[in-house]
Amino acid sequence: MHLARDLNGFRVSADSYVEAGRGGSFVGRLALEFLRDDIERLQKYFRLVFFEGICARDILGEIGVKPIMSIYVQTIATSGLWHFQFHLEDFMNGAENREEEPSRSDYEYHARVRPYENADVTYVRVAD
Repeated sequence: MHLARDLNGFRVSADSYVEAGRGGSFVGRLALEFLRDDIERLQKYFRLVFFEGICARDILGEIGVKPIMSIYVQTIATSGLWHFQFHLEDFMNGAENREEEPSRSDYEYHARVRPYENADVTYVRVAD
């Protein structure tokens, strides 16, 4: 997906700010001060700054950035099934254990924030 490039914007990925050796949740492992500074600088040069990553709303909230729009990228199988939904339901019912990060943070975030239901736009990507 090249949305940022196509709209003359800039894409920032949460994964680029993970600090090696840091424990805790996914959000807690990020160099948030650097992320905030980078987004502030980029906003001076680009009309649109796209932020991507798991726990996006939590991360932006931590650094005081209010998004103007949210896009949820939903990956479905060629059969039309959204397999993540089944894993999320199992996680929420205690039938599936997610101890490893960033998977645990991702599932907790989806259960709490439900970004797939609250996005302004949902982009459906078909992949197996």
